[in-house]
Amino acid sequence: MRFRYDDRYDRVYPLEVLGVWTSAQTPGEYTLEDVDNTLRIRIGDPDRTITGQHDYRIVYRVQGALNGFADHDELYWNAIGADWEVPIGVTASVEVWRSWADRLQEEAEEE
Repeated sequence: MRFRYDDRYDRVYPLEVLGVWTSAQTPGEYTLEDVDNTLRIRIGDPDRTITGQHDYRIVYRVQGALNGFADHDELYWNAIGADWEVPIGVTASVEVWRSWADRLQEEAEEE
């Protein structure tokens, strides 16, 4: 994904979808679309309309999303997008992996 950072730079977030899971009787195939530099994950059968409540679990890895400041780091992330035509309920969780350099430094200090 690519977003305009300022007049000179863009911010690029490499994103990899690791998996999509759906509830029973819910089509689970998916495609990825680039819409105005935003990644859209389209889930389901484009030739079939479904109704009622459905559950989806989308797992993806994104790099470079943390904003670093002198006194703290920040994650500002819109996990569900915008412009939904139906009401949705969302639970999102985030795992932040330490860099290998941090991990090696920590292990060296323990020795």
